[in-house]
Amino acid sequence: MNREFLMKYKKLFVFAGLVLLTALFLFLSEKNHQYSLSGTPSSQEWDLSQETPELTVFSSCLDVGSYTCTVSLSAADTFEWKLLDMDHNNGNNELGVEIASGTVSPGSDCLDFPFSLTEKTDHLDLIVSSQNQSVTVSQWSVTCTDSPHTDSILFLLLAAAFFAFLIYNWETPGFGYRLAAIVVGILLTAPFFTGSLLRGGDMRFHVNRIVGIADGLANGQFPVRMDYTLNNGYGFVNSILYPDLFLYLPAALYLLGLSAMNAYKLFVLLINVAAACVGYYSFRRILRDDRLGLICTILYLLVPYRLVNLYTRAAVSEALANVFFPLLFLAVYELFFGDMKKWYLSVIAATCILHSHILSVEICLFFVLCIVLVRIVPIIRNGESLRILYALRALAVFLLVNLWFIVPFFTEFGENYFILTRRVDLSEDTPSLWQLLFSDSDAYYSKTISLGFAVLAGVLIYLYYRYYKKDYDARDRKTGLYCLVFGVFSCYAVTEYFPWTLIQSTDFGNKYVAAMQFPWRMLGYASLFLCILATLGIKKLWEHKKTVVAAGILLLSVHSALTCLDTFVTKAEVYMADRDSAVPGCNYADYYRYEVGQALETITQERGDRILAPDFVSISEYEKTWGRLTFRFTSRDASAPVTLQCPYYAYGYYRVWLNGEEVSYGKDEWDLMTLTIPAGLAEGAVEIRYTSRKLFLVGDFISLLTFLGILAFFLYTSLEKKRRKKRRMRKKARRRNPAQ
Repeated sequence: MNREFLMKYKKLFVFAGLVLLTALFLFLSEKNHQYSLSGTPSSQEWDLSQETPELTVFSSCLDVGSYTCTVSLSAADTFEWKLLDMDHNNGNNELGVEIASGTVSPGSDCLDFPFSLTEKTDHLDLIVSSQNQSVTVSQWSVTCTDSPHTDSILFLLLAAAFFAFLIYNWETPGFGYRLAAIVVGILLTAPFFTGSLLRGGDMRFHVNRIVGIADGLANGQFPVRMDYTLNNGYGFVNSILYPDLFLYLPAALYLLGLSAMNAYKLFVLLINVAAACVGYYSFRRILRDDRLGLICTILYLLVPYRLVNLYTRAAVSEALANVFFPLLFLAVYELFFGDMKKWYLSVIAATCILHSHILSVEICLFFVLCIVLVRIVPIIRNGESLRILYALRALAVFLLVNLWFIVPFFTEFGENYFILTRRVDLSEDTPSLWQLLFSDSDAYYSKTISLGFAVLAGVLIYLYYRYYKKDYDARDRKTGLYCLVFGVFSCYAVTEYFPWTLIQSTDFGNKYVAAMQFPWRMLGYASLFLCILATLGIKKLWEHKKTVVAAGILLLSVHSALTCLDTFVTKAEVYMADRDSAVPGCNYADYYRYEVGQALETITQERGDRILAPDFVSISEYEKTWGRLTFRFTSRDASAPVTLQCPYYAYGYYRVWLNGEEVSYGKDEWDLMTLTIPAGLAEGAVEIRYTSRKLFLVGDFISLLTFLGILAFFLYTSLEKKRRKKRRMRKKARRRNPAQ
């Protein structure tokens, strides 16, 4: 193999080598991997209320897969055992689907049997029955023998895609800066580079969101708007009130076999990588320098508040919105100060923030309106009214593209939800100035809310060169002024000195301000503005050959970030011990209807997956799959109407048929669905089905048409540019060789 051949295909050889090394690493990691649970019975007390006394050996949460169960015991007499999935209905309106059962002879010291689960369950119970209570259980274990997860294959494919990206772009000018930002983003995901998943504040909710979207997609709903993984399967309009477009990626990978644990980890990794990519793209244009763009990106990635959101609080939606703040800053700058033909950046940034975190949209709107109010008069005075037209175009396109989410959101949000009516004094939930500037390594979940001292140091240096040395050009002065005003305001709004109580004294102010929940959300915006100022300060340090001070600021930033990550890693509990662990169910109180939500959490557990009916009514052929429920009823007394309690939360998105005829349904004091069987009807069949509103379909259709129109326009302009380029090339060729 000669040198010329090697040089010609060196990229291919490097790619193949990296893929093979990754495959070897994954193979060695998988070689001894096996998930198992073990323990001893929590109690040796028998349930004497049953016809035959029963003892529960264990009650575990298990995912789909094949397993073996081994129980060490001693038995003086023959006894029976059964393995029951207590989360699901057995078809006769009773909780407990039989997975396996059998009989054990006297003198046995071990029970060993295989079983399979086709549905995840939070309550898989092994129960032994003995008339003489002659069984003593000492130890039990459950081992996964065949996991359906394809994590290693998907990780290998993702790694191969990343290697291809590296090799393809390696010789691209400026790629080193982009790669450095990406590497920092990857390294900041280090707390998840283990075989388990550490618990963050809202993690249980977000992992279940991923599973819920996957469940909805698997059952034919797109877009997914009703989540049946929450509230014990009773449903929650989570996807209407809580945007989740970006969660479709981990949900799709979950459907392809990726475990829920690693789907969540991958989502966090992508947030960090996206923050690096979007940040570098935006900051290098704001600061007009590749190196400064990288420095600002690193500072932004390392801000403790962002890391606390991502790990300690597990507020991944807010952290995701923070990814697009720099792009929105750039977009607004171009629209009102720079190249207004880049109005599409504002549509992209606003759309991404909308589908990340609703509360962030509200705060972003405040800052954008401030820019509009400041710039509207100068724009008109300078004869730049075209900027207003471009801004209106951006607003119109944004609304049309996102109508599929906006229409359902405002339809459901008009239901007088608790989040809009509560009275919480935001001034009581503010961090101290010390917490604002320094990471507290001893705090966990108790307002570890900090920008880090490095950012403050950078801002002080900027102020020195800006107002004492007067050493910035016009554009940097303008950028710095807006960042300084907005950054100081954001920090001020976080403190107890901000007049939150006065703002909340009116119903209007309280309705929209209290929805923010925590004043320290403003630190996400302070991070953006102050990181830009700190980078402008570092710029002057470089120009004046004070690189040691600049390096010190970066090291301080690294120290603050490591303090936050260390706090999380050392103090967080394990949420999922293994990728084959089942996702613990999230019996999430309906936060938006909080007063009934708290009670609902307990009630749905007690009622479970079944119909509650009077004793003289029997239920059979019960089958519930996602948003569809069918069953038959027989009543021994049809002289009066009968009310059945159905296992759904009574949102207005269901249709009910009784013996093929559509009927209305009601709700009880807990907003759970009820169905009234009229007098004289002794038996019949019922079907309940989740359906979407026609108004939602109109919004979906308009958004789809708008998206397709934008795509067609983009393809047309791209092809037109290529045609023009070819025509120019032909003209140049003719000038060079007129004979042709």
